Amino acid sequence: MTVRVSPKKIFIFLVVIISVLLLLNLIAIFFSSFFGSNLVSDKLVQFFNFDQENNFPSFFSAVAMLIAAFCLFAIYLINRDKGMEYRFISPWLMLALVFVFLGFDEAVQIHESFETLTKEIFPFAQAFNRAWIIPYAAAFLIGLVIFVPFFLKLPQSTRKYFIISGVIFISGAVGLEIVGGLYAKEHGTNNLGYGMLYTIEETMEMLGVAIFIFGLVKHICIIEDKVKLKFKEDKEAAKSDVEAEEVYYSSGF
Repeated sequence: MTVRVSPKKIFIFLVVIISVLLLLNLIAIFFSSFFGSNLVSDKLVQFFNFDQENNFPSFFSAVAMLIAAFCLFAIYLINRDKGMEYRFISPWLMLALVFVFLGFDEAVQIHESFETLTKEIFPFAQAFNRAWIIPYAAAFLIGLVIFVPFFLKLPQSTRKYFIISGVIFISGAVGLEIVGGLYAKEHGTNNLGYGMLYTIEETMEMLGVAIFIFGLVKHICIIEDKVKLKFKEDKEAAKSDVEAEEVYYSSGF
């Protein structure tokens, strides 16, 4: 039996989940802000607040990262089966491992362990409410430089979604994380302003990953022809990707 997978339907499905989680998070913030601590407010915050760990939003974020890792690994395997050299396809495997790490990080908060260590190594980090951003930002910049040749040889459509998703995700994960940390240091965390900041931040992160997954599945539509899952692309989009496939294979990626 052939299973047909549409990139558009996958993206819509992810956006629907994000929207539902966003609504429940806003309800949790509303109850907590206007009714204080009570059984209903506390349960809503525990299960749906974006700033809490080990709840439905954090679980979704972790799963989304692992789905992205699965797609990246699938691209690596498809290219390997087509006989492409390891040096050309290894970036896909490396990115898959990165997203596996990010998925587990989201689930068990590995980055929190870097907080104290970063402040001990870098005295200036004492000024940051979330010092773990420093090593993560440094790792991102190093990775960006390493993957530039790989990135430039991607099909234009794939590269476009990499850029859009990356800008949205990093703006939330780093940009608004810093803003939220500074705001929390000045005004505390038990207020509506901070609630809106982390809500926008987490929403951008989840949306960025959803767009990234959409781009990866579209890329699979370009390169696959003999895998168990039949990835079905929209007809108009598929036509425009024919040239991209030829350029992609001629470039070695």
